[in-house]
Amino acid sequence: MKKHKINFIEAAMKNRQVTITFTVLIMFFGLYAVLTMPRSEDPEIVFNQALIVAAYPGADEIQVEEQVTDKIEQFLFSYEEVRKANTYSRTKAGQVVITVELNDNVKDRDLFWATLQHGLNTTFRMNYKLPSTMIGPIVNSNFGDVSAQMITVAAPGRSYAEIKTYLDKLEDGIKLIPETSKINCYGEQEEQIYVTLNNEKLKQYGFDITTIAQIISTQNSTSYSGNITLKDNDVSVFAKNQYKTVAEIENQIIYSHPNGKVVRLKDFAKVERRYEEENSFIQVDNQRVTMLSVEMQPGNNIVRFGEKVEETIANVEQDLPSDVQIITIVNQPQMVKESVNNFMIELIIAIFAVIFVVIILLPFRVAIVSALACPIAIIITFGILNMMGIQIHQVTLAALIIALGMIVDNAIVVVDNYIEKLDEGTDHWTAAWQAATQLMIPIFSATTAIILAFVPLAIFLTGLAGDFIFSLPIAVAVALFTSMLVAVFLTPYMCYVVIKKGLKHKVTDRPPKLSILDRLQKQFNNWLDFSFRWPKTTLFLGALSIIAAIFLARSTEQELFPFAERNQFNLEVWLPNGASLEETEKVVNKIETKIKDDERITKIASFVGTSSPRFHVTYAPEVPRKNFAQIFVTTINKEATIELAEEYIKEFEGFIPDGYVRIRQISMKSALAPVEVRIVGDNIQDQKRVAEQVESILENAEGTNWVRTTYQDDYYGVKVNLNDAKANRVGVTNEMVAQTLGAGLTGFPVSTLYEGDKPIDILLRLDAENRNNIQDIGEISISTMYGTKVPLKEIAEITPEWHTGVIARRNGLRTLTVQCEAQKGLKAATILNNIDSEIQDLNLPNGISIHYGGEHEKSEETMPQMAMSLMVSIILIFMILLFQFKNFTKVMIILTTFPLSLLGSFLGLKLTGNPFGFTSFMGIVSLIGIVVRNGIILVDYADELAIKHNYSLKGAAKAAGKRRMRPIFLTSAATAVGVLPMIVGKSPLWAPLGSVLAVGLLVSMVLTLFIVPVMYFKFTKKEYPKKYPKPEDKEILYKPKGRLEKLKMKLAKLTPLFFMLFVIQFANAQEYSYSLNDVKALAKENNKQIVQAQHNLDAAKAAKKSAKTLDKPTLDANVYGIYIDEIPMDIIPNSNMYSSLGVTQVLYAGGRINSGKKMASKAVDIQTSQKELTDSEVLLNVETTYWQLVNIKGQVELAKKYQSLLNELLTDLTNLYEAGIIYKNDLLEVQVEANQAELNLTTANDAFKILKLSLAQQTGLKTIAFDVEDSIDEASLLVEEKLLESAVNNRPEITMLENAVEIGDLQTDLLKAERKPTLGVNLSGTYMYGDNLNAASAEDHLTNFVGIASLSIPIFDWGGRKQKVKEQQYKVEAQKAQLEETKELVAIEIQNAYLELNQAVKRVEIAQKSLEQADENLKLHQDRFDAGTVKGSDVLEAQVLWQQANANLIDAKGNYHIKKATYLKTIGELK
Repeated sequence: MKKHKINFIEAAMKNRQVTITFTVLIMFFGLYAVLTMPRSEDPEIVFNQALIVAAYPGADEIQVEEQVTDKIEQFLFSYEEVRKANTYSRTKAGQVVITVELNDNVKDRDLFWATLQHGLNTTFRMNYKLPSTMIGPIVNSNFGDVSAQMITVAAPGRSYAEIKTYLDKLEDGIKLIPETSKINCYGEQEEQIYVTLNNEKLKQYGFDITTIAQIISTQNSTSYSGNITLKDNDVSVFAKNQYKTVAEIENQIIYSHPNGKVVRLKDFAKVERRYEEENSFIQVDNQRVTMLSVEMQPGNNIVRFGEKVEETIANVEQDLPSDVQIITIVNQPQMVKESVNNFMIELIIAIFAVIFVVIILLPFRVAIVSALACPIAIIITFGILNMMGIQIHQVTLAALIIALGMIVDNAIVVVDNYIEKLDEGTDHWTAAWQAATQLMIPIFSATTAIILAFVPLAIFLTGLAGDFIFSLPIAVAVALFTSMLVAVFLTPYMCYVVIKKGLKHKVTDRPPKLSILDRLQKQFNNWLDFSFRWPKTTLFLGALSIIAAIFLARSTEQELFPFAERNQFNLEVWLPNGASLEETEKVVNKIETKIKDDERITKIASFVGTSSPRFHVTYAPEVPRKNFAQIFVTTINKEATIELAEEYIKEFEGFIPDGYVRIRQISMKSALAPVEVRIVGDNIQDQKRVAEQVESILENAEGTNWVRTTYQDDYYGVKVNLNDAKANRVGVTNEMVAQTLGAGLTGFPVSTLYEGDKPIDILLRLDAENRNNIQDIGEISISTMYGTKVPLKEIAEITPEWHTGVIARRNGLRTLTVQCEAQKGLKAATILNNIDSEIQDLNLPNGISIHYGGEHEKSEETMPQMAMSLMVSIILIFMILLFQFKNFTKVMIILTTFPLSLLGSFLGLKLTGNPFGFTSFMGIVSLIGIVVRNGIILVDYADELAIKHNYSLKGAAKAAGKRRMRPIFLTSAATAVGVLPMIVGKSPLWAPLGSVLAVGLLVSMVLTLFIVPVMYFKFTKKEYPKKYPKPEDKEILYKPKGRLEKLKMKLAKLTPLFFMLFVIQFANAQEYSYSLNDVKALAKENNKQIVQAQHNLDAAKAAKKSAKTLDKPTLDANVYGIYIDEIPMDIIPNSNMYSSLGVTQVLYAGGRINSGKKMASKAVDIQTSQKELTDSEVLLNVETTYWQLVNIKGQVELAKKYQSLLNELLTDLTNLYEAGIIYKNDLLEVQVEANQAELNLTTANDAFKILKLSLAQQTGLKTIAFDVEDSIDEASLLVEEKLLESAVNNRPEITMLENAVEIGDLQTDLLKAERKPTLGVNLSGTYMYGDNLNAASAEDHLTNFVGIASLSIPIFDWGGRKQKVKEQQYKVEAQKAQLEETKELVAIEIQNAYLELNQAVKRVEIAQKSLEQADENLKLHQDRFDAGTVKGSDVLEAQVLWQQANANLIDAKGNYHIKKATYLKTIGELK
């Protein structure tokens, strides 16, 4: 039996224990990864936004905008990293908050934020005139940090101070968890000491607030008190006079009369210690609570982290009083656990569903082998994803569900081919490995095509969409590639073990009992025959399906991202600007009372006057404000969340008379509102008037709710307008008024009382009775410069006025945005389409423009990227198809399968009621790879029948359709069933993808199986060869006959290739022999270092030629054509032409040009020396390697001779031993030495190959099939010692340093020339042509000539140029010192090289004498052995000495040649 060469697939089967063991091991690794790899609900989304906050106390919104906001925005827009269009600001009285977004190409965002903060602290303040009282700006780059858990601590009846101690214990425990990143505290209330002044009593005593503040501050200060120097040491003095109790503050003496009467602070002020007045608070079950926001370090398993936190909470609770309650209101680990578990269940259901479909539609054994590939590939995929750092989240799991049908398809194809080979009579073993071998390339191509359909998603999508989708192509690629390996390496052996016989049936000879697939096949055959009888009608129906898909797409609602599936949602309470915290609290309590008894609600937490930290990547926290509250509602499940949100939208409509309750569900939408109409302009009043019209349109539009603007409500303010004349007369300034009002009305901290390490602020302000109304403001006493007091109303006019709530800007422009929600049944895109015509019909004032934001803007940003990724996917697939089929028509027929799938895609969305969005687009991308694959297997098989078996085009197309129906149906059915859990689960995010994929596959499968065969029949050409006759058997088999003919054709095509390979192999088999000069020549031509040095030399020569042109005149010509629509007073024609021709010549440049030419020339000299240095270094390496090769070659020949001598001796000793003359130990000694000689020969041969590889790399040889000519026996003569000084000067390193010194001198001259004048001239002529251009001469043309002479004389620069000259002179001196040192070192190197060469010559002479003696010794021992006077061991010892002497001589001669080359290199003569 003739043996065949085992390929790697058969090797995998033959070594099945290794294959199976390896598969089991990596499956265990995959299972371990499933249990331990990091988890999250969504992929990690990089947040590229930050907040810039600046405060300008006392300024109204217009002042802040003009003096702060505008300046910061100008500075921000100077950074190219900032995405200006998405940078917006909110300016209100006293502060501005700017949201800055970075471009997607910024990699190190943290570095940029740090750079920006540094720039704001330094450059910004130096380059812009800013208010002196401005605070900030401060960059908050933690704005995007997401909390993993929010944990509240409540203790009814206990103080905030006590609760704080419990919170600290909990924080200390959580800090110890290694995965903990950040912990922030919220809801704390600090203690303060309030000093409340009575204005009437202040007037009586003649005090003012400023005086009181100064006394408290100075009395409570600690400052340096000095020290006393005694005889032996220094003694420090400490003056501790700080307040320790509230009583000490009350008894503070403010005034002391000479008669002994004193006025204390308590005489006109109330001093009390209490908690600060609330600006915000958190409550759970109507109880004030404090809260910890815990963040986890990225890359960890959040579920495990949550378990550790829960364990810590349980341990801490044991040490707390029983009335202390710890409640977790946001638990991301639990949500992630539930989300991942649900998705894992869907994945498992999908896997079993796919297996079930395969088992039903295929024979049991065939189905088992095919289906097993699915779970094996999925488990291994998890392990690989874990190694790549990909987490388990809904996108990776969705990717695996999408890929299920494609995963099982690879195994199905291999099993199908195996069964076919069994039917042909091939034995089981051969059929198994050949089935996979033949299909390996097609499987690889199809897998690559499907992967390429997904890859552009990760490349072209940016921002939130890009981060969200990035892991999907990776997961799909890994899963498909793994399934390919399983199908190729594991499935063949499973086929061999499980499947023992083929199916052996034809279409016309089926068994009586038909399976489901058989019945479907029979019915399909009849339908396909019918479609071929009516081909035009079939194609018309296909075109009609594409048109229907377009109409369905136009009527399908759009929504880029839907709401997230969570058991939480929020109620946001918005009251009018100026509403108090107490009013907001009343509304919150009213809402809580209304909803708390609902059984579907498990927990309610309210943030009053503030919002929660960011608990979801797209849920941005609101800026703290008293008129806002956020009510956290936790429900029993996600379905309850949807139900309650829909109910509350109606229930809370109009719940607050002047405010609004916004029902806000968590989603991946990053827009601030679904519908946004932006009104851009400079005039605020014009903006507001247009906004009123837009608000009216939105309020009357169907589907909208809560219409508002980003300028918010106007609010009521008080203006204190100082009368300058009166104020100046009494000595009052604006600053004095502002400070007094700020202190008196709002109050401000004047000092701090310390209880140990606990600081307590001392706050000073007027009594509430003295600041109840506007009239009280006028009664406030203002201190004058003259020590008197004056009521504010006497020097200022106090009037009320309205202010704009917030001035919003976008891209540096005032942008009033009208926003609304879309929570009444219509999507935002539909609402915008409905109102667009009304918006466009608005009559806008000058300077006002309207743009759309919200979800429309996000779609406009993302849709082009999605379209680009889709286009690139199609182009990549097109290129693969074109490369495979090399026929444009066939490629277009295959690509037709994609538009044929669109009807099913949009039909699926319509049937399930889902909108077209991001995930449905992913479903369409998934369809591309699958349906194109279906087209490939149809057209490829039709080609095989038509071209290789001489079928008619019609017969080939029809047979291909019938034969390929089964694999296409199996793949489509398996994939459709795999995504059914997505559809049944009604996930807003993934149900659209499932519906697109399931219905799209089924519809496209039907259309593809009918349309593609007919298109192949109608549009392809008859290209099959006539020399292959048609088969006599008219029956169309599942697989046509003619395998022998097919093999002959393949061999005929491959014969020229085999012949070329034979010729190439024969050519490569011949070795060339190279001399030392040959390899040097090759190195000079091919060595990469020498080539690089030559390029540098050529570049220097080009620069030299360029420098020669500097003193030559330059000639420039320009021609312009100008057209202007409207010209004031027709001063110039609307269109004209301008042309000019000019000559410029430099007459004198102070020697700059000549110095530049000389420097360029010296640069060439340096590169020439550098080239010589590189040549010498490379040639030394080449010669060293060459002589090492010659040495090793001699050692190999010596080893062979020595081995021959040993063999002769061994033969003689064997004969003597057999004759009983010697003992066996003599024979064994020689045998051991013979073995060692064989090992030495092997080592020498290996070293010979390694040195050949090294020489080939140095010389650019592509093969090691060469030999060296020179012999090691050349004479070893001492080279004549060269004169040391000339040898040193001959070195290129010295030449390079000398030229560098000369360049330094030229640079000095160049710097001196900067102190000299420059003179140049320019002559130019212009010609202009235009209608009546020259009105004075009534001509259409005008000609001018201009001559310009330019003289520039440096006069005074504070000695800067002179110092530069000195600097350069010092550098030149340093270079000269380096030159002298290098000469000395080179001289030493030359002396050392000559001495080593002398030693090498001596070593050769000694080695030659030793060899002569060893020759004589061996001859004597051999003669005596022949005479029987010495033993074999004596001869062996003589042979060993002879071998060592020969080896030493070879080494000595090789060393001589290397030392000789080294010496020639040191004296600069190695050529």
